[in-house]
Amino acid sequence: MTETERHLAALLRVELTAVHQQFLHMLVLRALRDEGHLARVTAIDEVDFANAMDIAALLVERGVPVRLPAHLVRPGRDVPLVLRAEWEMEEAMAAVLGAARAEDDAARDCIARAAAPRADYRAWLEARLAEAGAPGPDVETAPELEGVLALLTALVEQALLHAFLSRAQADRAGADNAWRLSGAAMLYATTIVRAGLTDGQGVVPGEVPGVGMAETPEAAFEADMALTRRCAEAARRAAEAQAGTEMGRLCTRIADACDRITGMERNGAIPEGFGRAPMFDDFEATCARFLS
Repeated sequence: MTETERHLAALLRVELTAVHQQFLHMLVLRALRDEGHLARVTAIDEVDFANAMDIAALLVERGVPVRLPAHLVRPGRDVPLVLRAEWEMEEAMAAVLGAARAEDDAARDCIARAAAPRADYRAWLEARLAEAGAPGPDVETAPELEGVLALLTALVEQALLHAFLSRAQADRAGADNAWRLSGAAMLYATTIVRAGLTDGQGVVPGEVPGVGMAETPEAAFEADMALTRRCAEAARRAAEAQAGTEMGRLCTRIADACDRITGMERNGAIPEGFGRAPMFDDFEATCARFLS
C-alpha cells in the first residue's frame, strides 16, 4: 500500500465513523421532532456518505486490500450532546484531513471533496453549541445491546466493501446481495436504536470490531455469512437478557432474520421480509447516485 493509499484508507475510516454517528443522530433528532438540527445533520451525512463511497471505490479499483480498524461511535442522546458529539467528530476529521497527502489527481479529488463541507459545518456547530443548554443525564446502554449494535455496524461496513469488490470483478449479483446485506444490518441496528429511544434505553454501540475486504467474491460471501452468524448469536443473547420486553422480542426477530440469511446460497435470493428494503436492491443504481 502506498502512502497515498494509506491516507485514503484513514480517511475512509473516519468518514464511515462520521456517517454512522450522523445516522444515529438523525434518529435521535427525529425522535425529538427537532427538524432544524435534523435537516443540517442529514445534509452533512449525505455528503460524507458520498465521500466514503468515492474513497472505497477508488481503493478497490486500485486493488488495495482495504482494512477498517476497530472504532467507536459515540452519539449523543439530546440536542446538546448531539452537537458536542458532532463537534468532536469534526475534530477527528480535521486531524485526518490535516495529515492527508496524495500523489495523484483522483486521490487529491477525494481528499478535497471530504474537506469541502467542513468549514461551514464547523461554523454551524459552533453557533449552535453557543446556544445549546445543558445536556440531560446520560443513559447507559445495556452491554448485550452494545454488542449486537457493534456487530451490526461491522456488518454494514464489511458487506459494503464486498459490494465494491464484487462490482470491480463484474459480479453484479454478488454486489447486489452484499449491498442488500449491508442495508439489512443497518435496518436491524435502526430498529434497536428506535426501540431504545422509545423505552428509555441507551442506544450506543460498543467498540465496533475491525473488518477487512476478502480477496475474492467467494471468500467475501463466506466472511459475510460468518459475521452474520455472529450477529445472530449476539441478538439471541440480547433477546435472553431483555426477555419479556419489546426489545427482547425485537432482538429475537433480528436473530431469526440473520439465521435465514446464513442459510442462503452465494448469489442466491436474499430472504424477503424483515430487513429487506427496495432501496438496497440495486448496488449499481446506488453507485450511479453517489459516486462522483
